[in-house]
Amino acid sequence: MSGAFDLVKINQENVAIKVISVSEGGDDALRNMEKHIDGVNFIYFDAIENTENIREILNDANMVLLIGTTNDSKLNEIAEIVSDLNILTIAVVTKFLSFDGSKNITQLLCDDLLNSITGITNLIVHAGMINVDLDDIRAVLFGKSRAMISTSSATGESRATDAIKQALASPLFHDVDLKTVSSVLVNISAENMGLSEFDGVGSVIHNNFSENVKIKIGTSINENLGDVIKVSVVAAGF
Repeated sequence: MSGAFDLVKINQENVAIKVISVSEGGDDALRNMEKHIDGVNFIYFDAIENTENIREILNDANMVLLIGTTNDSKLNEIAEIVSDLNILTIAVVTKFLSFDGSKNITQLLCDDLLNSITGITNLIVHAGMINVDLDDIRAVLFGKSRAMISTSSATGESRATDAIKQALASPLFHDVDLKTVSSVLVNISAENMGLSEFDGVGSVIHNNFSENVKIKIGTSINENLGDVIKVSVVAAGF
C-alpha cells in the first residue's frame, strides 16, 4: 500500500504563510480564522493600498492564500503580483451553495473558508506522523489553474474512511470527474491516529482517482479534536 504514495517527513520551521483578504467582506472570515489558526500571518483588506505596498507585504512569504469571491476586483490583481514574485499562491474562492435560512450566511462562508485554509496550512504548521512540506504542496498545486477542496470529519470505529468518503461526496466535487484529476493533496488531522486509519484513507483515495494521479498525504496532530478525525482533500488539475 505504501508504495502507491509519496510519504515525506521533513522540518517545517521558518515557513512564512500569509493569508490575505482581498475585499472588506473577507475580513470577517479572517477574524474568524485568527481565533482558530496559529503559525500564519493574516493581512486585512485595508492594509492593501497599492501595488508596491502589496509587494512589500509579501516580500518574505513562502506561501500566500488569497481569500475572496469571484466578484472581488482585487483578486486577479493581487494574484498577478504574487505570481511575478514566484510565490506559491492559492486563491480560496467561495462557491455559494443553496442556503435554507437556518444559519447566517456569513457564518456559513466563514466556516467554509476556515476549513479550507486549515486543510492546507495544518499540513505545514502542525507536525504529524507523516509530514508534507512546502515543496510537496508546490509539486501538487503549482501551475494548476483550478482546484477544489473539501473537508469532512467523523467519529467511531471507521471514522477515517467515513471522513474521506464524506469529503469526496461533497457537492463541491459533483461537477468534477475524479478520474481526470492529476494531483491530490490530503491532510488527515486527529489527536491520535493509527497507521491502519492512514492506510484506510489511502485506499479510498486510490480507489476513487486514476492510477496516474500524483498523491501527497500528510497528517497533523490536533489535540482539540478528541475522538474526531478530520480529512481535507484538495483535487487539482482537471
